[in-house]
Amino acid sequence: MDQQSLIQGIHVASLDALDCFAHELIKEHLPNDYLQTLCDSDRTHALCACLIVYVLTATTIVPRQFQLEAVLATLNGQDTIITAGTGSGKTLCIIIPILLCPGTISMTISPLKSLQATQVLESTKYGIPTITINKDTPTDPSLWESIHTGKFAHLIVSPEQLSMFNGHLLCLARLLRQNCTFTQHIKHVHVDEAHNIYTAGLPHHGEEAFRPAYGKLGELHVLLCKEITFQALSATLPHHILSTVQCELMFLSDHISLALSTNHPNITYATTPIIGGLCNFHNFDCLIPDNYAPPMMIPKMLIFYDNKKEAAAAAYNDSRLPKPL
Repeated sequence: MDQQSLIQGIHVASLDALDCFAHELIKEHLPNDYLQTLCDSDRTHALCACLIVYVLTATTIVPRQFQLEAVLATLNGQDTIITAGTGSGKTLCIIIPILLCPGTISMTISPLKSLQATQVLESTKYGIPTITINKDTPTDPSLWESIHTGKFAHLIVSPEQLSMFNGHLLCLARLLRQNCTFTQHIKHVHVDEAHNIYTAGLPHHGEEAFRPAYGKLGELHVLLCKEITFQALSATLPHHILSTVQCELMFLSDHISLALSTNHPNITYATTPIIGGLCNFHNFDCLIPDNYAPPMMIPKMLIFYDNKKEAAAAAYNDSRLPKPL
């Protein structure tokens, strides 16, 4: 049996057949303890998810409990907020509902073109027809006709494409407002890097919002059918940002929140005193030895800043290297 026929068989199989097949194929990697807690409907969906992902990844990936919890909440019509670190598997929370709901459209709102390209590659690995919609997307009528008719099951979208931008509605924004047939096929909306709703979508400290389109995502709840589920995903949702995301996306009180620890076994935390504030770049002298010269090795490091002024430390650090470097 070819892969496509196998997946079609999984979609229509009974709970007993799925249970038997999953235990035979996936064996001890199946999250049995969690599956036993589910009602028949949820268990059917969870087993379908495990089997389809296992088959499509050549028996290398089985969805974990938090991914199944997120998927089941989405399929049951509940909005979700997922807080989990980079590399923890948030992408499967987006992909599995698409795999389980053929004939529907999912929309992922993503902030950066480089991230969008990565998400397209990940989605197409699972055989999902996917397209990015950003300022580089052509206005070719035949392309937009294929989007309108549902050729693409997964739309990965820049937030600016969803509302008024520079005084006019872009192609996707018009489609969402003028074509009920199209919007009726949209079942799930995922907001990736959802902390941008607060950090980029709202004004701060007297300055205008960096990307105000992020602050308008709540409009989608008004534009789209009320049955559509929303999912917010991020690794960075402290309480004040989390409450803003809930408010701006108009989440109801019965939404589901799932949070994983951002700790990793290969990370050690430490603190060091800062003298005179972060604008005193001598605080970073410890990163590059005074006597540095090849073949001495400097470990790779990242320094994060909240503004451009302090990021001038990059030029200071460069000045401490030998001229050839």
